[in-house]
Amino acid sequence: MNNTLTKNILDWILATSMVLAVVFFVQYFFRSRELRSTQSAMQANAAKYQNNHNAINLLLAETAKYAETHPDINPVLKSFTAGATQHNSSQKPAGK
Repeated sequence: MNNTLTKNILDWILATSMVLAVVFFVQYFFRSRELRSTQSAMQANAAKYQNNHNAINLLLAETAKYAETHPDINPVLKSFTAGATQHNSSQKPAGK
């Protein structure tokens, strides 16, 4: 076979593409592995958030039921919701 310029150029292109294919495969492998580990951590955090959210909702429901029969707790509940009502009361009412 002759050692022509075209053959040398094609050989270098083939070698370069093989090296780049290996590099891209290694990057893909490690990034997908990192993504899988991140997803499992995110799912665990989402489960914790959902459990906390459910517990808070249960506590609020029980507190509301308790407040129906024991009105003495209403000032305490108002002290916890004072920040929310102050924020809403600072807004101007809608015009007519």
